[in-house]
Amino acid sequence: MNDKIVAAEQVQADAEVVAEKDFWVQVDKSDDLEDNLQGLVDQLCKYSKSTGAYLGKLIFPEKPIDDDADDKDHMDEEAEKVIKFSHATPDHQFMVDAVYDPSRITHQVFRDQSVGEEDEPQLDEDGEPIVQAKTDDILDSFKNYVYIDEVVRKEGMKFQKVPRLGSYIAIPLVYESCLHDDALEAAVADYLDVTQRNEQQEKEKIAYEEEQNQIREQKAAAGEQYEPEEERSWEAIEYAPFQTIEEKYVVCLDTMGQDREFTDEQKRFALETIKRFKESWEKEERDNLTLDRDRKLELMGLDVTYENENNAVLVEEMEKQIEEAF
Repeated sequence: MNDKIVAAEQVQADAEVVAEKDFWVQVDKSDDLEDNLQGLVDQLCKYSKSTGAYLGKLIFPEKPIDDDADDKDHMDEEAEKVIKFSHATPDHQFMVDAVYDPSRITHQVFRDQSVGEEDEPQLDEDGEPIVQAKTDDILDSFKNYVYIDEVVRKEGMKFQKVPRLGSYIAIPLVYESCLHDDALEAAVADYLDVTQRNEQQEKEKIAYEEEQNQIREQKAAAGEQYEPEEERSWEAIEYAPFQTIEEKYVVCLDTMGQDREFTDEQKRFALETIKRFKESWEKEERDNLTLDRDRKLELMGLDVTYENENNAVLVEEMEKQIEEAF
């Protein structure tokens, strides 16, 4: 291969590595990853060499409403949910505001699977379960994505424009969202309850150790040997997980017009990217809810920092008393 071609390909590869790092830096800095959805589809399209990429959300279909209707009255909650697309790469802007009804193959990414259904064992000729070798390959472990190697030949495939030869992949981006009013109220109530119970438990621990010290002193005064009773166990009082609701998106990529399949490497890249973005989104919302909870506690007149430090002081005092006693 021509040295100039090799050098140019290396420059391009290096630039792609830098661009990918920059994308994740922006994700990590973001206060709201919904603002990064366009960057996500651009990233996936570029590195999978797709013809286009587009992202939609599973929502209730809209219906006509009166002028004085409430915020959610335009959603028909008695109908089946649809996929409404909101972000797309430049060549696929026709997908923005497009709506996929439940008859579209893309909806299969949201299909429900009963516990164990996806793991129903295959049987050999004697009717015995075939033991499947476990694999860490995300192509096998990622659930519910849809891959079509040739869209034109796929029965039931529908198109927004004239179909062209190529492949298609639809990947669910389903994450647990905790940024809603009920989650905030529950988080505040749980914090107050856990703080109170921990404080009460620390007092009980101190009282228990004082009681044991008195018994020890009484035994010593009577010339008897102190036999400590079986160590008492204490319940670990921890904060409950934040309340969450599922938010369901789908990211779609195609190579229509290229007459080629996605490579396994490109599919792995897309799946890994979606998985990482989901995890980042959940962490970002947990961090934001924690901040919202602490702000609300401060408005209620509670110093969260003081509460945490005060609990630490109680523990330290108790451990000091135990050490001195022995």
